[in-house]
Amino acid sequence: MIRPVNLPTGRFNGCYTTFLNKFVIYGGNLRFYGSGDFEDEDLSKELWIFENDNWKKKEVQVEHARRGSSTCIPSRDKKSLLVFGGKTVKDELSEEILKINFNSIESIRLESSNSACKRCYGHSSELPRLKGACGHDISYLNIKNGNYTSAFLVFGGRDEETYSNSLFRVDTCECGNREFYKVFFFFFRFLS
Repeated sequence: MIRPVNLPTGRFNGCYTTFLNKFVIYGGNLRFYGSGDFEDEDLSKELWIFENDNWKKKEVQVEHARRGSSTCIPSRDKKSLLVFGGKTVKDELSEEILKINFNSIESIRLESSNSACKRCYGHSSELPRLKGACGHDISYLNIKNGNYTSAFLVFGGRDEETYSNSLFRVDTCECGNREFYKVFFFFFRFLS
């Protein structure tokens, strides 16, 4: 049995993913608040990586990175974690996509391609504000032009009152020193 010295604190509603030989935990609720008052500190901004039988803790330094019930996947280059949606410190649902660098622990918000980037073109729609959705990396090589597209699927989740059976594809791209995303929806419907 593996007994690491450093262990993550107990939590629920964190996001979890695996890649290469790593298991990653990000964010989550550190305390059940039920119908009580919600405190900012109830949401974690810790990034835990389990690798080679050891846990490593990294803490993102910005407050907007606190999240619970979000979806996360590793970036195409495996140097960052992409985090979508979830609950924020204001106890609100988010449609943001954060990119958290594993080495520098920087967190940036990706911007919608509706606002600028010419290389992120085509039909775009907005991501809904959801928590508890499932995400999966589907990055691919475009054989026609030789470009690698960093992309992921987001399915399901819920807003405050209804459950979604929607499936979105989210592509990310870079323009200069800024990063953007575009959204394609395959179907979108809330179930009651």
